[in-house]
Amino acid sequence: MRVFLTSDSKAARYALRQILEDQGHRVDEPSDFGAGTLLASTDALADAVIAVLLAAHPPLQRRAAVLVEIGVAVGRSIPTLIISRPGLQLSSLAGIPSMEAGLEDLATLDLKVDLFLEGVRDGAPRNPPKFAHSRDLPMSRASMAQFSGLELEARVGRLLQAAGSNLVESSPSRRSGPDFAMYLPGHEIDVGLILVEVKGVRQSADSKRRLREAAAQLSSQVLTARAALGLLLYDGLPVKLPTTPLVVAMSIDELTAQLENSALPVILRTARNRAIHEM
Repeated sequence: MRVFLTSDSKAARYALRQILEDQGHRVDEPSDFGAGTLLASTDALADAVIAVLLAAHPPLQRRAAVLVEIGVAVGRSIPTLIISRPGLQLSSLAGIPSMEAGLEDLATLDLKVDLFLEGVRDGAPRNPPKFAHSRDLPMSRASMAQFSGLELEARVGRLLQAAGSNLVESSPSRRSGPDFAMYLPGHEIDVGLILVEVKGVRQSADSKRRLREAAAQLSSQVLTARAALGLLLYDGLPVKLPTTPLVVAMSIDELTAQLENSALPVILRTARNRAIHEM
């Protein structure tokens, strides 16, 4: 995959270039073409753009160039990911997929970049469905009714997206992993990366056993990925399960009910804290 990398920080540029090349991608940078030239050209179209804004006090000219390159990418409908330092507020970039990160945890940065590019490669929607309610507010019963008739995994994915999350579904070549990786823009630090597994057990003869096995597998995946939490969502009535390290199991109906009164970041922080304390 051809990735255009632009950054306001030399250290971040070196780190991200190494990650992308290790993942097997071709990397182009502004210095190769002149700022904005690659994206504005018709014969050198990038498959994706990654813009890194990690410098605390970047040169104004460099920051302005990055913002121009982001604008060109969005204008040409090129999938774009913004990686910014925690607390950086850029209202002009609202609505563009983004994550907060630092260079102290390259493994997590590697995983998130890989998930983003995997979504691009697999043809994931460039702009998630938009819903009328605010992502910062609890969802209403009416807004959730639209998901009830969807296939289970799709229903859960759309529910999580509508509640404010960014997620990428695993590709067929990586189906041994969880169904989704998920994070909430603006909450990468306090909530973190969450792996989501969806299980249909309503018709199962031994739903508790199936959920125990799924929780154990998800726990291993969370530890391997260095994620913050594993969220196991299933259909049917709530099931009491043994504690599994860094995994919270919840029925879909239970999550739906909680979303009526609480925003998703609050629910996930509470679930993560419970999972840690019960270890």
